[in-house]
Amino acid sequence: MGTGQVNVKAYKRQLCGLIEQGKSKPSWIVFQELSLDQAPQADQHFGHREDGWTKVLLQLDGS
Repeated sequence: MGTGQVNVKAYKRQLCGLIEQGKSKPSWIVFQELSLDQAPQADQHFGHREDGWTKVLLQLDGS
């Protein structure tokens, strides 16, 4: 398995279509959901490569 940045433009349309059709559920990869004001703490955990901090979803509305 490789890591790094993905060429979003190359895959966005296809992936959005799969999600809209219910064929793909991206939620399985998100391990943490935090409010935007918790971003500094999330960055610390992520930077230290702590377990469970591979993908973080930041909620803009604070929920």
